[in-house]
Amino acid sequence: MEQIKLLLLPKWENYMGKHFKKVKGHFEFSSDYTLYGFKHVAVVNWYEKEKDIREIQKMCRHSSVLMTERYLKFLGLLGDKDAVSELPEI
Repeated sequence: MEQIKLLLLPKWENYMGKHFKKVKGHFEFSSDYTLYGFKHVAVVNWYEKEKDIREIQKMCRHSSVLMTERYLKFLGLLGDKDAVSELPEI
């Protein structure tokens, strides 16, 4: 029933933000911590362990590998020499 309830939340209600605020308060995190910060940490850890750009694409719900590539470059995990877009076509 809880799952159904979550799907019916009004769009303007910041469900995840409200719950993250409670978590931050409980653990006394400073305002420097953000919900996206936790996403970035998860992606960094996953990439350093697995190096699987397609799985990260799925995790982040990116529409293309190129978008994931840009994201990994933004996080400092991927240099131009490692870029998927630089690979030759098969």
